Amino acid sequence: MSEEHPTPPNLSERELELLRLLATGASNKELAEKLVISPNTVKVHLRNIYSKLEVSSRTEATLYAIRTGLVRVKRNLQTGELSAEVVAQPTEVAVEEPASGVDAPELAESLNPITFDAPNAQTPISTPASEKSASRNWLIPTLIGILAVLGLAAFAFLRTPTPAEQPPVSISDIERWEKLFTSPVTLNAVINGYQDSIYLLDDVEVSRLNAELTDWEALTTTPVDVDSPPFGFAGSLFTFSDKASQYTLSDDAWAALSSPPMPFTGYDTVVTEGSALIFDPQGVYSYLPQTDTWETVANFPVVATKVDVANTLSKVYALPSQPEAVTDLQVFSLSNRNFGETLSLPEAVRNGAIASIIDNVYVVGETTAGTIKLWQYQEGTETWAALDTPNFASVPAMTSSGSRLYFLDTATGDVYAFDAVFTVMVPIIGG
Repeated sequence: MSEEHPTPPNLSERELELLRLLATGASNKELAEKLVISPNTVKVHLRNIYSKLEVSSRTEATLYAIRTGLVRVKRNLQTGELSAEVVAQPTEVAVEEPASGVDAPELAESLNPITFDAPNAQTPISTPASEKSASRNWLIPTLIGILAVLGLAAFAFLRTPTPAEQPPVSISDIERWEKLFTSPVTLNAVINGYQDSIYLLDDVEVSRLNAELTDWEALTTTPVDVDSPPFGFAGSLFTFSDKASQYTLSDDAWAALSSPPMPFTGYDTVVTEGSALIFDPQGVYSYLPQTDTWETVANFPVVATKVDVANTLSKVYALPSQPEAVTDLQVFSLSNRNFGETLSLPEAVRNGAIASIIDNVYVVGETTAGTIKLWQYQEGTETWAALDTPNFASVPAMTSSGSRLYFLDTATGDVYAFDAVFTVMVPIIGG
């Protein structure tokens, strides 16, 4: 008998591109950024893809695309990163029926296409009575065997002497630091992370950390004077002052945008839900790149000369710069889009910087005693912990990318990386 091969559905070019990115594990937010569309549009495309593929989840869609040859996934052996490419949709091939009385050749098992079709309801699967009886005859001996194995394992465990208590494994914070390189910069240099890259703003020069993590490579100059690092969104870098500019990474070109509601100085940015929230000493503003429009969101709750922010899934933590030492972070709710509570710092700091990775917030600054310290705040447990640091000559500029924090000591030009998320293998010592 002939076997029916699944024919790939007629996906649009946009849907194929989205399916390719979906196969790399990209989130809806990442899909929206890479395709320069809104998150709602991503959801519409996903619904259409699910409908055409007759699946109900991202995983099923990805498996279907890979197994039917629509998408080919590759892994970079050096970085471990996944990439995917769309393979041309195969055309439907007519399969000739075998001549009467001649059995069709069977496909090798490894070549059989995998489908998600439900079993044919008209062909119920039945078990002969003899097989059912044999099954019952094997059941009791099998259970006895399992119980015997479990009993022997418990006996061996109880007879094993308790090993001497091992000291807790301690990983020094210093072991998590890596000095990358030293490169001359000015005291005004600032850094920001976007798409696994670190960008440096030094006066009007924008540079990017090269792939070898050994130096800065010149990228472009800003069309207007800015004092905050460019932030990334949808394949572009944005800078604001009294004017707004967009630098498209792929085209290596700047374009003028609509001007902000007022000149910005010393701002920082969070990208969320398809828009950018700009935290400036004068207030919080929303910028929508797709429509090049602005909206005033909230007033900034304290007087400040500069604002540095870091966000988790639900909150934005704002660290203001003030003439006196700062004792609290201003907490902005992403759901209410307003400031509410404050979070006390473990120590008052001057010239501080803040960054985040997942739900951990990191603050670095100079204490009133003149020492430079780094703290980690765990949002889930609401606790602070002090972390060891190298001997910074000045309060470093700080940003995050992936599972690492990056620091730029502007007094020396030293660039450091800190493994904020790490894995420790602990051997089990038995008696």
